[in-house]
Amino acid sequence: MTEQIASAARRTAAAEDIDAARRDFDELSKAVLQLVETFGNSLPDSIYQIHCPMAFANRGADWLQSGQEVANPYFGAKMFRCGEIRRTFAPVDGPQVKEDQP
Repeated sequence: MTEQIASAARRTAAAEDIDAARRDFDELSKAVLQLVETFGNSLPDSIYQIHCPMAFANRGADWLQSGQEVANPYFGAKMFRCGEIRRTFAPVDGPQVKEDQP
């Protein structure tokens, strides 16, 4: 899992265009989400899984962020607030998730 995160982070940082960066960030987000689902949120504050249904030609994409105000990394300023909170990961010692939406 850590190699998947490191590899996706390197590709995201080295992307030559915004579309490649967004694809690589999607892979990075999936890997980090899996990590948090497995081990829980060890940060001092809650983090949020946000979902944008319109990303990648309506396939949709998720990401984790601090704060509840949506900051969409896939559309930039064009649709910066597009998305909804799907789950809240409160700070815990182990994997615990609060389902916000069905």
